[in-house]
Amino acid sequence: MKNSKGITLIELVVTIAITGILTVVAAGIINIGIDSYNLFSTHATMARESQNTVKILHDKISMAIPNSITSSSSSQFDFVTTSAEVIQIEYRSGDSDLRYKINSNPWKEILHNITSYSFSYAKSDNSAWIVSDPVSEINRINVSYNLILLGESENYAFNFTIRN
Repeated sequence: MKNSKGITLIELVVTIAITGILTVVAAGIINIGIDSYNLFSTHATMARESQNTVKILHDKISMAIPNSITSSSSSQFDFVTTSAEVIQIEYRSGDSDLRYKINSNPWKEILHNITSYSFSYAKSDNSAWIVSDPVSEINRINVSYNLILLGESENYAFNFTIRN
């Protein structure tokens, strides 16, 4: 046998095939990492937006004068604050957002991409407040909503106590 220099066609084909297989495996592993990062990032954004929403709602509701809720429904409520401001908070299903306004100022949006939102009310004895009850009996506001971001959905629920 002669001592030949170089590579054969079979060696070249095998090398290319092995390189192709390793590339496909590496791409799959990288895609799993990217998908995991995107999912984590989406959930982190949803959590941050929800936390900001709770802070805004808490800041506004905690300023309510006792027995000051002037109107209420499953998508809106109004109340008067200790600084005599009338605050309206409402969910608009057509626009999928939660917003508020103070007195006659323009509406400020709090949260977007909401698929469902509900305000419910409870009395001081923890029984449900119903429309036929006086508004002055509302002691707690329960807020729940479903937020969708980049195809991911999360449900949130919070309770706010009104000072009596």
